[in-house]
Amino acid sequence: MHIFSMLDKFHTYFKIDKIRKALNEGGITLLIFRTYKYIVRLASYCFVFIWKNSIRRILPYTGYQTYNNVKIRRRKPADGILGIYRDKPSYEENYTELIRSNVSEGDKVIVVGGWYGVSSIAAAKLTGEQGLVVTYEATKKGAERVRDVAELNDVSEIIDVRNRVVGCDVKQLQGESELTDEYLDSSDLEADDVLAIDCDGCEFNLLENLSSSPEIIIVEHHGAGEGQGRLSFEYDEEKLKDILDSKGYEVHTFEVRNRQKFGYEDKIGWFTAFKED
Repeated sequence: MHIFSMLDKFHTYFKIDKIRKALNEGGITLLIFRTYKYIVRLASYCFVFIWKNSIRRILPYTGYQTYNNVKIRRRKPADGILGIYRDKPSYEENYTELIRSNVSEGDKVIVVGGWYGVSSIAAAKLTGEQGLVVTYEATKKGAERVRDVAELNDVSEIIDVRNRVVGCDVKQLQGESELTDEYLDSSDLEADDVLAIDCDGCEFNLLENLSSSPEIIIVEHHGAGEGQGRLSFEYDEEKLKDILDSKGYEVHTFEVRNRQKFGYEDKIGWFTAFKED
């Protein structure tokens, strides 16, 4: 089974179907051109792999890779030239901006969906030592990464990272294989001041079953793909707003964009909801 999996990955990486199509449609010239591109890509990949696992290991650290002004990892000489660990100043730009605009000193912030930890660090920098950020991350690797990034940014004492799936079975939506088996029903989520949600398909279930009433809810909402151009979870702005409205929130739309993700047409939107008096 393992060898067939490797062959399938080889077939996908080198786009064998496209090479065959190029030969049929464009003849030998187009085939040679595309083959050249794949060889260059493979050579580049091999060089970077060798560099990262040999010479780079003995070089001193010279700075940090940052995502939206958050330190992600230590950087070494030539990383930028080789395209390794580049800075991403606009990473999660809208979502992080909403967090930075709505979190105050001393707030208790719940972040559902940690990943690189950028949203959690942004919240921790604002809430300070008098506050608390509790981050729920469904993947084990992601949870460890958030802890590492929190330490790198000197906010590890403010952020409590919990490796939990919150709100629904993400495996059914996306087929994730690295998810923890630990589950937290959103009715048990103790959100007081700010709840920030970017959980790739669980937001509806999470919000419908939410029993606490945080002052502010921030949501990044988009579809979730299952490959081959199919959606396992569709973008539905009206449903999101209806749920929040039924919970007694006034919803503000920050921005909605069309996007293409993993071969399917989708939308992505950012919303803030304020508890009505």
